[in-house]
Amino acid sequence: MSKRKSITGQMGLFDFIESSQPVAVERKAKNNVLPHTQAKLDLYSGYLEIFLAILSVTQHIREIHIYDLFCGAGLYDDGKEGSALISYNILDKVNDFIV
Repeated sequence: MSKRKSITGQMGLFDFIESSQPVAVERKAKNNVLPHTQAKLDLYSGYLEIFLAILSVTQHIREIHIYDLFCGAGLYDDGKEGSALISYNILDKVNDFIV
């Protein structure tokens, strides 16, 4: 018989299954922004804002397409914005700047 045990550490919430057989660790961090995720989102946000501001005033560019294939729902369970909402807000900000 196995028991389930949850442990909260610096990197988030982990579930361990105690049993006599080795088992995989299930990590529940995808719904919360961890420090390394926040660093990635900060870099992405800063880069996208500068990149779009430059492209929006470039004479030969008429359309810009952004594909974020792994963006998720856009809002984490802890209320922080993911890359989908960050992209949308930056596009809105840059659009206000050029219109």
